[in-house]
Amino acid sequence: MKFIFHLRYNSISRLFLERIDTRFPLSNRLKSMAYDFAMNMFLIIPLVPLSFIENSILYSDYTARFLIPTVFVVGALTKDYKDGRSIGKRLRGFQVVDSKSNKVANSTQCIIRNLTFILWPLEALLILGTPEYRIGDFLARTKVVPHVTSDPIEILD
Repeated sequence: MKFIFHLRYNSISRLFLERIDTRFPLSNRLKSMAYDFAMNMFLIIPLVPLSFIENSILYSDYTARFLIPTVFVVGALTKDYKDGRSIGKRLRGFQVVDSKSNKVANSTQCIIRNLTFILWPLEALLILGTPEYRIGDFLARTKVVPHVTSDPIEILD
């Protein structure tokens, strides 16, 4: 678990996030979404070159066609599993909650809401109008609410 976290959130990814923060005038909610997408990309970036190096343990068509997309999808679906807060949500101060009870969304709700990750560009546009809800939030009966910012390392606690 710690290894995967550090693949996603390391000094290179932190530098990248700082650049997003200073160069793009996005709302905090959109920045949170961009952070999470970027973190998922940092999870698979090390796998891609290894899948093309002939003597590498990951060299095979299997890796390129199955393993890398699977790691990406699992990362996208489970990003909010810990307290309804992904790395991006922790940094920008948000949390996923049940839309009726306002309690922290459970892991099943978080996975259901993230099933729509393939619609990411469309959802980013929808966030401009309704920052609390994405398409996935309607499916999972969740919403995103402001919460205290925190260090992403708390995910490991």
